[in-house]
Amino acid sequence: MSERLRGIPRGGVGRTDAAGAWGATPGTRRGRTVACLMVGEIRPFAGDAASKVPFVGGQLKKPLRSAAEAGTGLADAGRSLQDTVGHVAMLTTVALIVIPVVFVLLLWLPPRLRWIRRSAVTRRLAAGPGGADILALRVLTGSQRELAALPTPPGGLAEAWRRGDKQVIADLAAIGLRQAGLRA
Repeated sequence: MSERLRGIPRGGVGRTDAAGAWGATPGTRRGRTVACLMVGEIRPFAGDAASKVPFVGGQLKKPLRSAAEAGTGLADAGRSLQDTVGHVAMLTTVALIVIPVVFVLLLWLPPRLRWIRRSAVTRRLAAGPGGADILALRVLTGSQRELAALPTPPGGLAEAWRRGDKQVIADLAAIGLRQAGLRA
């Protein structure tokens, strides 16, 4: 057994010793298994050892060297695949986080902030003195679609508002609050 393999536990993966000579730290490229080290050891030692066998040493050396090179190729392919999977996982994670955040920040948040500002102004307006009258006037000058649902008093809604009819003003203010997205 070579010097490189001497301190490796039989379980396959160990930790770096005090000198930092060998070890496996999950998620790093430094970590190596016994199989990877064995592949690295086959090339220089097995081929040399096989070449010393009488009569067939030269013939044994070539297959052992090609097996070591194939093992190295497989180890390199595994590392490359691991790197690719790591990159894809990172990109997927970023995409799954960035896309919803961008959606919230660009598409949902600005209209929501505008609504919050408008509703705060409407609330302040309604809470102030004469606020119901201003909301009623706003409804009278706005869309007529919701006014059709109200019962029309004698002389019309505008005349009732001018007279100060509390019920008409309250109904019109409730419509104004609903249009702003608020409860009456």
